[in-house]
Amino acid sequence: MSNAYCAVLWIDYDSAQVVFYDSDYRIVSAIYPYRPSQTLRGEGVAHGNDALFRNAAEGLRAAKGVLLLGPSGAKDAFARFAAAQAPDVAARIRAVLPMDRASDDELVAKARELFGPAGCEDVPPPAAAAA
Repeated sequence: MSNAYCAVLWIDYDSAQVVFYDSDYRIVSAIYPYRPSQTLRGEGVAHGNDALFRNAAEGLRAAKGVLLLGPSGAKDAFARFAAAQAPDVAARIRAVLPMDRASDDELVAKARELFGPAGCEDVPPPAAAAA
């Protein structure tokens, strides 16, 4: 897959799903990169989820922009992991927001609500927006 699509990553400490969508917010691909048999939960235990985070980051390498969603601290732990281990992916994260588990369609609807007609590529990363 080329860098032609935006993506939504929903992640918790048990699983991840990546949904790619086009400029008309049509789903073009959905992947569920990893579901480990045992994970650790809570602040400061992201190292126990390295395989999950690595596979999720690899799944996002084709995205031109990423909306990062999830409950609790997993989304934040993934953002820190990406900054340290996959800076190319971290640079594409456009927003990090809380959200309970959702269907692929609900994830893309959240992206549409957040990004509107501009799409993910026209939204600066959070650090750039704050500068």
